[in-house]
Amino acid sequence: MKTRRRTRYETAFALTAAILALGALFAFTRLDLVTRSRASPPPWRSASTAPLPGVDAGLPTGARAIAPTEADYRRFAAEDAEWRRLEARLPDLRLMKRQAMQVRIHLLTRAGRTNAAIGELSRWTSEYPDDREALLWLARLLRESGRTNEALTTYRRLLTLSERSR
Repeated sequence: MKTRRRTRYETAFALTAAILALGALFAFTRLDLVTRSRASPPPWRSASTAPLPGVDAGLPTGARAIAPTEADYRRFAAEDAEWRRLEARLPDLRLMKRQAMQVRIHLLTRAGRTNAAIGELSRWTSEYPDDREALLWLARLLRESGRTNEALTTYRRLLTLSERSR
């Protein structure tokens, strides 16, 4: 009967597995995760409950020592109210509406619905006649769609706005 010899790789794997198992066993014993006798208490449970020298016995210990008190909550609430008074701002509704309009115009032009985009921009510029950027978009869309006379009128309107602001 002929026995098969192990290859170098099989031997190296077996040795590596054995070394890793011994290392894990050593680590578990160092962490006290392996069963041991119940004669000695765990290190985190000390038998002595006497306070440290120089520490008042009436003071709270453990988590109660760092728990916030009602005065802390009042101070935190006052600081929060002060921050909100100084830093909090209401959202600019015009800016939010403009951003939504920009997204709609972008989506309409990407979909090839230029006339719908021109309608949206016309409504926007009639509501906000001082919005130069929207007027410029409208003029460009009018020019690209072949409505040259309307584009020229919009460009002139844009130029009068620019001259008025100087």
